[in-house]
Amino acid sequence: MSTSIYKSKAVGYFLVGYLSLLLIWKILVTLAYADIFALFPLLLHFGIIVLLVLEHPSTQLILSVWIVFFVLIGQGIVIVGKLLASANGDLSYLNSLMFAFNIFQFLLGCVMLYLCKKYIRKVEE
Repeated sequence: MSTSIYKSKAVGYFLVGYLSLLLIWKILVTLAYADIFALFPLLLHFGIIVLLVLEHPSTQLILSVWIVFFVLIGQGIVIVGKLLASANGDLSYLNSLMFAFNIFQFLLGCVMLYLCKKYIRKVEE
């Protein structure tokens, strides 16, 4: 049977902690806006946290795919959209705190992808 192993337990704690904070934030936003369509991303997010905690063999692959599609590409589209809107003359997007948060999310996605590739590996028992 194979399992995932963290080369550094601190990386595992960081990933689980950060993803848990993001999950709590997404739950609060979903409840505030009563958005029923946000349930699928919440379940996916929760599933990734469970895979990290259980050290499932496919953790590195699934986490990498999730980071690339939902964090890097998602935040990248939001950032480019706000930059295009600001090029149109609406500079309120660039001055907002949410724009800084989107850039922070994108950069943290890059860090998480690096940590995932470098510190999580699959081992055969």
